[in-house]
Amino acid sequence: LVLAGKVAGDVDELMTMAQVAAWRSGLAQYRQSALKLCSRLTADQLRLVLDLPEGADSHSREDLLAGLAHPWRIPGEQGSRNLRLMARVGGFRGFGGPFLRPPKVRRLGQDILVEDGFERRMLFADRFGAVLVRHSRMTDPLVAPPDSGPPGAYGLGRNGSVNLGQETVRMPELANASSFASTTHTLAVALPVSHHLHIVARCTEGSL
Repeated sequence: LVLAGKVAGDVDELMTMAQVAAWRSGLAQYRQSALKLCSRLTADQLRLVLDLPEGADSHSREDLLAGLAHPWRIPGEQGSRNLRLMARVGGFRGFGGPFLRPPKVRRLGQDILVEDGFERRMLFADRFGAVLVRHSRMTDPLVAPPDSGPPGAYGLGRNGSVNLGQETVRMPELANASSFASTTHTLAVALPVSHHLHIVARCTEGSL
């Protein structure tokens, strides 16, 4: 906040930077609102609050905003982009996690719905974090039917082979999945004996 205060023009700009920083710190559920707030910031403010790599220094404000549109890219980030296991999220409720049973996943438009037989949660995941947010009880009706809209971009074989377009990578830890669902950019995989979800995306090396 001290550094942010040096580049913020007033208290409103400082508060805007703080809200964007919350997304950068792992609160992926705030991605869409943070992107709108980013449009209010200068290039220097964006680089600071998002802690962008040195390669982003030469980018204009417009370039930085365009680069943030993809959930698994960071402006200025170097390295090859491949299919990778990016994160695990969830856990057994008895150990502090959200699920009483191993969950299953379904696509809901361009979102991923997670169910354990008791509650539904929405998965939010990007380069900065992965979060499960409570959606509803299993007894509550859904506004839109699951698996609605265009199909997700990813495929998953029984042996753990993940494919996206022409790229295929085998991930043995994802073999014999109980369910999987994907959006354009993100694949979520549930296993029959795990209370965690595995998140796969096409990204530079590194994990959340």
